[in-house]
Amino acid sequence: RIAQTDRSEFYILALFSLLGMMILSSANHLLMLYLGLELFALPLYGLVVLSAPTTAEAPESAIKYFVMGGVSTGIMLYGISLLYGLTGHLDFPSILSVLSGDNLLGLTAALCLLVGVAFKFGAVPFHKWMPDVYQASGARLTLFVATTSKIAAFLLAYRVLVCIFPDFSYTKIACLGIATLSLLVGNFVAVLQTKIKRLLAYSTIAQVGFVFLAFGTDAKFGMSAALFYVLTYVLASLSAFGVLLMLTRNGREIASVDDLRGLGEAHPRLAFVMLISVFSMAGIPPTVGFYAKLLVFQALMLQGYLGLVIFALLASVVAAYYYLRIIKVMYFESMNEAGHVGLTRVGEILHIGLLNICAVSLLVFGVLPSLLHPLCVYALGLT
Repeated sequence: RIAQTDRSEFYILALFSLLGMMILSSANHLLMLYLGLELFALPLYGLVVLSAPTTAEAPESAIKYFVMGGVSTGIMLYGISLLYGLTGHLDFPSILSVLSGDNLLGLTAALCLLVGVAFKFGAVPFHKWMPDVYQASGARLTLFVATTSKIAAFLLAYRVLVCIFPDFSYTKIACLGIATLSLLVGNFVAVLQTKIKRLLAYSTIAQVGFVFLAFGTDAKFGMSAALFYVLTYVLASLSAFGVLLMLTRNGREIASVDDLRGLGEAHPRLAFVMLISVFSMAGIPPTVGFYAKLLVFQALMLQGYLGLVIFALLASVVAAYYYLRIIKVMYFESMNEAGHVGLTRVGEILHIGLLNICAVSLLVFGVLPSLLHPLCVYALGLT
């Protein structure tokens, strides 16, 4: 059948989703925030079906994504209504000037909005949509969701945690609780996965745990560490899913970890890009993922959360196991009767060049993090 991602509807919906993210990034009003969030999310539900290589799992995943997204949106709208009833305003500066940190209704509203943040990130316990959507979608949409959704989720988190509720200590405690659950569930379930997309989905849930650890710390240092972490994870995801997008096994899309057997022998450049991406996700120097995790640990130590630092380090050890398993399959297991690893039609010079840029960026920012981290602080207006 004709690839659905070659149809014009796919690109139109993707552009509408990007437009929603732009509105979300510039919103200074709760209704505009909601409008941008929905304009970003609604096209994704249709894109899940359009991009699926087969139609067996796509409708179920899209419906699950839609229902869970609708529930989280309803909870967010309830929080917005509470804020309006409490303050009489919908713009962020006015709400901030009226709202106090010891108000029960304000705390309830903050937790309702935090539900939306956790859902967009795919954090536990709002994570069930992510593995199914990753698995059912085509590689192009998986790459799109894995990158843009995390940036949009961070923009939403910044508006909620900094622009509206900067002084609510209970929201920080809730963020730390979400982070702990995400690290536990994401890492230990990822160990059991054999499907490459599901493995990367659960690893993403674990990565989100580090972002929420940063959210639970000092607003200035923690937010800059979270933005740095999100941007570097997006680079690593672009590299990993970009490689999967280019590969086929016996004429079909790469599905399992074992399908990567012999990649280092058949396509050494793509294997190297995947290697750098996996190293960055695992936090192995000299990739930028190491410095991203270090920033989160520093933010936790500044708040005196030594126990959480030790817990996150142990979780990183578990993560290293399933990340290194991917490398083992690529480099230390030869091609077998399962077939040769081939390239799709998108294996063009431009595509390979972009992958190389992402891989080099992961190394350059790892050696010279000062090229990126000050920009994160400046972008958040925290200087």
